[in-house]
Amino acid sequence: MKHCIPYVLLLMSIAVGFLWAEEDPQFVEFLHVRKDVDRVLKKHQFVVFYGYHMPLEDRKETILPNGEKEHSAVWHKIMRVSNMLDEYAGRELYEDRVFFVASNFDRGDMASFKRDYNLKGDTILLIKNGKIMGQADLKTGFSKADFQKLLDTTHFEDFLDSARKADEKKAIKEADQKKKHRSCRSCLNVGVGVGVGYYPGFYDSWFSGPTCYTCSPYWW
Repeated sequence: MKHCIPYVLLLMSIAVGFLWAEEDPQFVEFLHVRKDVDRVLKKHQFVVFYGYHMPLEDRKETILPNGEKEHSAVWHKIMRVSNMLDEYAGRELYEDRVFFVASNFDRGDMASFKRDYNLKGDTILLIKNGKIMGQADLKTGFSKADFQKLLDTTHFEDFLDSARKADEKKAIKEADQKKKHRSCRSCLNVGVGVGVGYYPGFYDSWFSGPTCYTCSPYWW
């Protein structure tokens, strides 16, 4: 029986992990300080910003007699939107290219962000190079279809695909340059190995070994 305990604990931890993943987004980052959000907007080309209102009383959780936590209806509403965004953030087109951030306007100094961007209530912003491409006001329920409509209207995914293709071309170009540089080093090593001396038939000329024409900057 004692030998079974570690396996039981392992299964329990895995089960808890799945439950936690259902509640808390894995890719969406929650930031509630203005300077942190501003830093994200400055650093990342593409940002999906989810701003919401959740006062302290709605953030509080109730511990039930069975030990489970009971959250407010507002909390569940925000988690539904956050998890919906999290599903997009995990897609290949978005991963490592779009920063997803969620922020509570009722915490920290985020009220100033809401004021500066003239935001009225819960909202989702699509941002490219620090500028708002599209906006959705979440006055009522916000579904996956609503978010996809926002993406289609702003051609957000087309911009992401263009950025992906540009990154691929850049990677191919850099790999090609490295290959040519390795070829240059190989030619230079051969030249050094041959040495310097008089070349037969050209008594007044110096011969320093084979020449690597691809070493010219015009080949890079």
